[in-house]
Amino acid sequence: MADKNSTSGKHPLKTSKAGKDLGVVVDSQLNFKDHISQATTKANRILGVIRRSFDHLTDHTFVQLYKALVRPILEYGHSVWQPVLEILQQDIKDVQRRATKLIGHLKDKPYPERLSILKLPSLEHRRLRERVVSGWNSLPESVVSAPSVNAFKNRLDAHWATHPAIYNPECYN
Repeated sequence: MADKNSTSGKHPLKTSKAGKDLGVVVDSQLNFKDHISQATTKANRILGVIRRSFDHLTDHTFVQLYKALVRPILEYGHSVWQPVLEILQQDIKDVQRRATKLIGHLKDKPYPERLSILKLPSLEHRRLRERVVSGWNSLPESVVSAPSVNAFKNRLDAHWATHPAIYNPECYN
């Protein structure tokens, strides 16, 4: 965000309240409210298209559509905009909560049960799993020394399974 009086050559720079960089909307307060609002709006529109396009969604079809079309929108750039404010976290979570209600036989079940049946992790868990650097030093050697990315993920999941406050193993796919 530039100062009104700054100049570059003969052209003054204009002040901007928000800008988009690599698809992430950044505002002058760095709260990313506009980015999350745009992402949730777009994800909800796609869910509407899915709802209108399918008379009956099987669990498998829903999961494939959700993972391919909706979840990437909700997660794009999360390492930059990681929601700090509870209300922004709730906005993101509400999209997944509504999405899982698209499947008729799951509609009346509690959200955590819907995630478990569909074998979908919560978005909070996925963000935490991808931001493992902050907890790297607390991981045991058996996790850190994994020979491959998949082995690391499996060992990390097994380690977190012993910490239910962080990880709910029934919800991970």
